[in-house]
Amino acid sequence: MDKRVIGFVCLSIAILVILSAIDLIYNLGYYANALSTLVIAIATVIYATLTYLLLQEQQREKEKPRIQEISEFVIHPLVKGLESHKSYLEKGDFGWEEIGGVKYVTHITKLMYTFEGIDELIYDDFKEVYPKVGDKIEEHDKEVEKLKESLKEFAEKIISLQDFKNKVSESFEGYWKSEKTEKASLFEPTDKNFGYISELIVNNKQELNKRDTYHKFWSLYGKEFLSFRERKEIKECKAEVERRRKNLLEREGSIFKDLRDILKRFRKEYGIIYKEMIEAEEREREEKLGLGKI
Repeated sequence: MDKRVIGFVCLSIAILVILSAIDLIYNLGYYANALSTLVIAIATVIYATLTYLLLQEQQREKEKPRIQEISEFVIHPLVKGLESHKSYLEKGDFGWEEIGGVKYVTHITKLMYTFEGIDELIYDDFKEVYPKVGDKIEEHDKEVEKLKESLKEFAEKIISLQDFKNKVSESFEGYWKSEKTEKASLFEPTDKNFGYISELIVNNKQELNKRDTYHKFWSLYGKEFLSFRERKEIKECKAEVERRRKNLLEREGSIFKDLRDILKRFRKEYGIIYKEMIEAEEREREEKLGLGKI
């Protein structure tokens, strides 16, 4: 039986006893006995309340290990993943790239990929308790697949532009003559290299890490290549990618809010604290107040 129901039943019984005692006082005139009955009624109320509170505490202690597992192995990894996704989605950097001949969206992954082995069993437990959040996660992962297809089409459209390969080849040649880099094969007009440049454009890369072989090349030619994103021939593909980007941001924001609310409940009822979530809440408040780092 639910602990709230137990408490309500105990309290109802106690109230009935008190009312019976009051009835005795006013109608029977047995003052001594009535007073004794009233004392018993008060004691019953106290006992019922203490019993209810004890049942609550026992139930919390019984559930706490399970709640701790859900918090540690399901909610915390999801929160970290969503925070990472947000930073990339806001920039439009999807991590679209080819690995071993297969295209991946490396920065925006399916949330279900977070769970393997025993973690997957704990996630099943979480989903049983919070089915609506589980449904949102499944819908999110389907949207990631759709984003992947849209990015693939976007990249193919860029490569198929009439002057794209010529422009890349000319830039490779100009860079090779001026820099004489040891990794000459990366600046040859091959399908693989054309594909990499298209990936940078799709990911809207404004600059590259200094350790990236293309770092200097991109600092010289990157803005020119990024202008391909504005070509009318790929307008529809770009719009579709943008729509899916915003859709994922909205979906992930909703899931993040649900997880934050669940953690607040865990913190209140079980004393389980997630430090990173508290820090995220503080950053959010600072941003709203305009106190974030400049």
